[in-house]
Amino acid sequence: MATIGVASLVVTASVVDSRQSFSLGVSPGAVIAELQPRAKLCQGPIDVADEFERVTLTLGTFMQRGPSLAVEVRDADSRAILASGRLASGYPDNEESQVRTGLVRRGARITVCVTNRGIRRVAAYGAGDAAHLGSTASVDGAPVGADMTMRFLYERPRSLLRLTPAMFDRASLFAPSWLSAWMLWALLGLVALAVPGLLTCALARAADEPPSHKPRED
Repeated sequence: MATIGVASLVVTASVVDSRQSFSLGVSPGAVIAELQPRAKLCQGPIDVADEFERVTLTLGTFMQRGPSLAVEVRDADSRAILASGRLASGYPDNEESQVRTGLVRRGARITVCVTNRGIRRVAAYGAGDAAHLGSTASVDGAPVGADMTMRFLYERPRSLLRLTPAMFDRASLFAPSWLSAWMLWALLGLVALAVPGLLTCALARAADEPPSHKPRED
């Protein structure tokens, strides 16, 4: 039974897919900035937790066709362009849109900049500046006191089994100093073995107990 339980976990993790590499954890609670034509909105610095190929933005178009946007991923220190992409005009109002930037490697420290290349204004959604500590949004170099809603995606879905090592590495960054990634692996192994084992014991005990007979009422 324990072997079956472990196998089930492995199979489930191998078939459940995810395209999200990481996110800023910023909900699209309000408009944080309006970009007029040629205006540039930047968010940074951002530590790249895992490689990505796409960036998502939540945008408002004021019930019109969304204007074309240029997206640049720059090194936060040198300002060198690491990747770039373009969001064509016509994207939907108040929804998330994806921009293919090309590959950005894990471990980079970046700033993501969005420039309005169209002739109409566009609104960017986000939340207060405390939503993603250590990073902030600015328009044409002036801080706006808020963070932009962004997610970073893989080009193709990846199984949870493949993502597990990176997930444990990230979790160890926020854990106590004595809790390392290998300890999280050990805990996962214990859980994978213990849960089916406890279930087996419970079923065996239930099978050994004599059936209870309710007294018949005359």
